[in-house]
Amino acid sequence: MNAVAGIDVGSLGLRVAWSGQDGAPVDLAVPSDEPWVVARLRPGAVDFVPVKQQRSPEAVRQLVTALVSVRERVVAESGMDVRRAVLTVPARMDSRDRGALREAARSAGFPEVHLINDSVAAVLASEGSGARTVLVYSMGHSGFEVGLVRVARSQVRVLGHIGADTPSGDHFDRQLLTAWLQALRGSELAAIQLWDADEWTRQRYVAARVKEQLAAGTEVSGWPSPADFLALVADLVGKTAARVREVLSETDLLVRDIDTVLLVGGSTALSAVPAVLHAEVGQPGVPTSAFHLARGAAVYGAQLGDAPAAVPQDSEFIDTEPSQSAAVALPVPRTDPLSAARSLWSAGNAAEARRVLTDLIDEAVRLRAEIDAAPAVKSNSAHRTLERAGRLLENGSLAKAVQDSHLAWQMAADDNDVFRQMIDIHLRAARAAAGPQGYPAAREWLKCAESHARFNEEVVTELFERNLAQARFLHSRGHRADAAELLEECRKFKPDDPGVVALDAEMAV
Repeated sequence: MNAVAGIDVGSLGLRVAWSGQDGAPVDLAVPSDEPWVVARLRPGAVDFVPVKQQRSPEAVRQLVTALVSVRERVVAESGMDVRRAVLTVPARMDSRDRGALREAARSAGFPEVHLINDSVAAVLASEGSGARTVLVYSMGHSGFEVGLVRVARSQVRVLGHIGADTPSGDHFDRQLLTAWLQALRGSELAAIQLWDADEWTRQRYVAARVKEQLAAGTEVSGWPSPADFLALVADLVGKTAARVREVLSETDLLVRDIDTVLLVGGSTALSAVPAVLHAEVGQPGVPTSAFHLARGAAVYGAQLGDAPAAVPQDSEFIDTEPSQSAAVALPVPRTDPLSAARSLWSAGNAAEARRVLTDLIDEAVRLRAEIDAAPAVKSNSAHRTLERAGRLLENGSLAKAVQDSHLAWQMAADDNDVFRQMIDIHLRAARAAAGPQGYPAAREWLKCAESHARFNEEVVTELFERNLAQARFLHSRGHRADAAELLEECRKFKPDDPGVVALDAEMAV
């Protein structure tokens, strides 16, 4: 039996958990003598760059050395050989960086290397049973990511994710350092001009420790107060609300569809984070351990067993495109429930046999409900798409709103309510595209609505009024031919309308 190393490759270092024969992950601290974020000086500025984002020979050597230490520590702790490593990565990491990370792990002595999405690792390390939808809110040192993961019948499906460089712990550190530097005066201010890259690196680590204390509400002499610090980062944390809404919109999910929210990464310890999530999804989120992702990686590695053909070596459990859904069946050994119940009953364990059968019945009832509800799935999806179209209208994305309303109607062409709302969104978009500048788009949307609902008086009247208003505008600007063409269209619909008669008389002069 070999042990499995689950490794969270973070910007501030490695977090490790290993699993052995029973598959339960065991946390393992792997200290490093070298900084994982280093300062780079340039005229008038300083950049802090994580080692894992560098491709210099020194950075690669440091990463390989750290991974060698991981392998040696796991061997010493477990008493077993370690051949398989599962490393967690953000879903947005590009293929070049993934390849470099995998190669570093091989160079460190791991012949079998797997990569797993951070969001998936977070879900695998969490307690829970049955079908559920999990929102993973991950805010580490150098990036932010929110993912939606669906768990059902031993499958984990990445529904979608949104990644961003901001906000993150790095930006919080910068805000804090900037506020501290701005408060310096005289000789203190002059002294920083002499700092080299090593001193700036040290000061960044000081700021990171101060940040943790301020986040916990502890005053630190010479630094902003906890309240002032939260005010400094409030806007950055607030930006994540839009990311949460974005991933829900892209996956056509509603807030009520989320069963659990997981908080991953040290920066989620800020009190502003639960407040933002509670406002957006009605849940403050469940905090997780610093080793949480490493545990999930170890769980996945243990579940791979002896690497069956369906799970090739050096595989990736990653959804690389936010718009796609990637379903990956976990190779979890499963026993036929009826056979298991019979064996338990034969062994005299009636209570456990009843539990297995009860679970089987519950699963059968849920499956039957899904089958019975299948005809309504398209309609439900259409209504969600219409809700998204409504939000787009409110945000001023008129063309996209109309497009989504069409998509909803195509999903459920027999649903009269969907059809009515589709026409209504065309009308609302046309009215929002006000004035002569908005006329071309408004006319297009109204003509589209008219083609679907020729006898809808509201649509026809709106189209008539917009055409007449545009004809007046064109006439006032001297575009007589274009104005006459639109007036003729209006005359065919309402020849005796006072506005048509008046404009006709005016143009005849």
